[in-house]
Amino acid sequence: MARRTALLILHSKSIDDATGRLPSPEADLPALAAALGDEAIGGFEVTQLIDDTVQAMREAIVRLFRSVGPQDVALFYYAGNALQDQFGEVYLTARDTRPEALEATGLQVGFLRDLLDKSRCNQKVVILDCPVTSCFEGGRELLGSQSAILEALEGTGHGRFLICATDLI
Repeated sequence: MARRTALLILHSKSIDDATGRLPSPEADLPALAAALGDEAIGGFEVTQLIDDTVQAMREAIVRLFRSVGPQDVALFYYAGNALQDQFGEVYLTARDTRPEALEATGLQVGFLRDLLDKSRCNQKVVILDCPVTSCFEGGRELLGSQSAILEALEGTGHGRFLICATDLI
């Protein structure tokens, strides 16, 4: 029987003045978890991480995409901030993310893409509810807040469904 597994990650704290605090993300996560976990609605096994470290995020994401088989459904949800470096790389933030050491303390979106590509699961849903902020002075103009994330997650695209917040409308 196919399993439905969801990982919900919330990073509600601002890491600096540029990123700002998200409006009421703490209220949304429990409601989403309840809906997904309800057998009559979603039927997912739900794991939540709230304001945790980047290492805890990495390990939870690895567990999610390695634990599912071809007939399963894997859902990854992240609410927080994303930072783009001067080379165009995008990173999801965690409690211990520092913009001046982004490569070491942020979760590179390419890491997520690679796990999506390697997962045996044929039904992977990624929901990113996060603005993208350039974390350096004099950077190139972003093509809408989510274009860099969508490009970074593209990968093989097989069995992958991406939903991102946007300001393009």
